[in-house]
Amino acid sequence: MAQQINKSGTLGYKILVAVLVIVIAALFYTQTTGSTTMIDKAKAEQNTKDLYKIITGGDVEIMKAEEVSGVYRMSIRIKSTTGTDTLQDIYVTKDGQYFSTVLVNLEAQKTVLAVQSAFTQCLLGKKVVIFGLSTDQATQVQLQSLGAFSTNLYFDCSGQNLAVCQQLNITSVPTIFVNGVNVPGPQSVQWFEQNIGCYMTMNGTAP
Repeated sequence: MAQQINKSGTLGYKILVAVLVIVIAALFYTQTTGSTTMIDKAKAEQNTKDLYKIITGGDVEIMKAEEVSGVYRMSIRIKSTTGTDTLQDIYVTKDGQYFSTVLVNLEAQKTVLAVQSAFTQCLLGKKVVIFGLSTDQATQVQLQSLGAFSTNLYFDCSGQNLAVCQQLNITSVPTIFVNGVNVPGPQSVQWFEQNIGCYMTMNGTAP
């Protein structure tokens, strides 16, 4: 849903997530000697259990642990204080200092980013602009849907830029400026493909 540009949101939840990530990294660091010495799988499992017990306050069970592409993959079951079970896979480096909930295939990620880059370049060539507010959830949804390089299309309507947006008749955000017309957003990738002629393909054009 579009937001009126004189309203503001909050990024408090993003700050909370960032703090949690820092705490998690620190906890793993203190469990090790600070060197790159390998720890055994049993120690990695114990570190993982200890960490998730602190985070959730519930019981943690390692269902499966195996080495995958040079890291330990832990399949864990977390029982919250309310009794709800959650299953999750996480990946722990062999020195026990870092973990992630996902591993990214580099070749696949390169392809995805190449497609998103070509799409953005095509939109830039069509002089598309996304007007919005960094604190507006709908604006963030619009940018995220257009890929990793969509901020190159973005114009923020906060602060001193507010007067510019008002002069351009931007009354709500996000608004998509294309072909001299302001279109209320957010809009889907399919909308951009059908109405602007830029496509989520390797060269940004019709397949």
